[in-house]
Amino acid sequence: MTIPLDHTSLLGSLDIAFHSNFMYQSGFIYGNAETSGSHTPASGDPVSGLQWLIQGGTHSSVPFSLARGDQLDLSQILHGAPAAQDLTNIGQFVKVLGHGPNDPSFGHGTQTVIQISGPSDQAIVHLQGSGKLDLEDLVKHDSLIPPSS
Repeated sequence: MTIPLDHTSLLGSLDIAFHSNFMYQSGFIYGNAETSGSHTPASGDPVSGLQWLIQGGTHSSVPFSLARGDQLDLSQILHGAPAAQDLTNIGQFVKVLGHGPNDPSFGHGTQTVIQISGPSDQAIVHLQGSGKLDLEDLVKHDSLIPPSS
């Protein structure tokens, strides 16, 4: 009997060990269009997005795909900020810092690095595998969830 060697079998779950340094994944979103906002491509196979909760004080890397419908939940980091629900002023809070190759653990591809600045804290997020995105791309694809009013 052999045990596969990977980071989980060798080190355990690192997201628990380094909880304060990494971003939470608020969960995979599966289900129908009413509950998940999932998309159905031409092939008929549903594509479910990931929703990432952005918290202040983090510097994180997450797999991110506009085609899959991934979203960044800004409700906590922008809580108390005068962010418009229609995201017309989101540029005051979210900046694209640059683009570059994915981090090695995410494979080949391009990442976009963004900075989110809230009233009391900020976060840096590396959107691994996203390609070269700008703020307009994120808004156009409903990838940013503002705090509720």
